[in-house]
Amino acid sequence: MLLSQPTQKTIIETTMRLVEHKTVKKITVRDIVEACGITRNTFYYYFHDIYEVLEYALAAGIERIGTESETFEDFLTAAFAFCVEYQKVLYNLYHSVGYEMLADYLKKQTRPHLMRYLQDLDETEEDKKLLCVLYEEAMIGTLMRWVCNPRRTTDLQEIQSATKCITSYLSNALQKHASNQQSKEREEI
Repeated sequence: MLLSQPTQKTIIETTMRLVEHKTVKKITVRDIVEACGITRNTFYYYFHDIYEVLEYALAAGIERIGTESETFEDFLTAAFAFCVEYQKVLYNLYHSVGYEMLADYLKKQTRPHLMRYLQDLDETEEDKKLLCVLYEEAMIGTLMRWVCNPRRTTDLQEIQSATKCITSYLSNALQKHASNQQSKEREEI
């Protein structure tokens, strides 16, 4: 999902800057094209509406984080850093589309990356899917609580502490699950 056109990149960057100061519902295509110095037709050549611009920007950011992160902990730390960088955008987007829509979108975008981290586990596909849901809920739930909080921290140390807490908890749950599976297998024998 690399930006292939300089104009497309300009539209995205301009829209992100505008969303830092206004809710999405208050931004018009006219605002974007005037700030970019392009025509409406040029905007519509690349995007259908403002929401598509934001969706593209978020998807590109999550894709970048996913490809650069080797572990779930790296992914989570990078996701928090991304949220810090775009905190005003996410906050305004949350107020424009609502909690559920933003959370669902973030889950949809992060799910393939989470599954990649779980692929090497010695678990059934069904268990991997369940674990993915648990990781997803912990990660997106924490991110959304952070986005919704007007007093959210931008302290990297606090963010890393939360990341370690989430990964530690899920790792312990995974070990406990594996132990329970082994106990069941022994009982069946």
